[in-house]
Amino acid sequence: MKKRRGFSLIETMIAVLALSFIVLCFGAAFPTASRLRSKAEYITLATTLAQQKLEQIRSVKFADLTYSGLRTAAIIDVSPTSAPYSITTASGLASALPGGAGTVTITDEATRLKRARVDISWTDAVSTGNSVALVSFIADMSDLAQ
Repeated sequence: MKKRRGFSLIETMIAVLALSFIVLCFGAAFPTASRLRSKAEYITLATTLAQQKLEQIRSVKFADLTYSGLRTAAIIDVSPTSAPYSITTASGLASALPGGAGTVTITDEATRLKRARVDISWTDAVSTGNSVALVSFIADMSDLAQ
């Protein structure tokens, strides 16, 4: 009997089956990886926007860390007039993030010390962990500047 070169039908079928399984595994992982990539993108964007908002707040004089002072500086929205203040419109969160919304809360921690907290949330295909919160403490240094 002559020896034939090449692959048998069984060998070819097993190779196709193995290749199909590998393609199926990668194909199943792609949608999950895509959702997680977009979630990471939203977290990065929300963190950047929250950091920018904290920097805006820190640029305001200590005495102006009130509704009227923050409103005059265009840092917060017109309403609500008590904490937590909305920053959804002032920061453009609704256009930057899907269903984006945000608040700023300024609280007195001690004499001449305030706590600023920025919360940003959004809606996404991944339903958990769609929020970022950053906190900064702001001290009244006006007496030391003289």
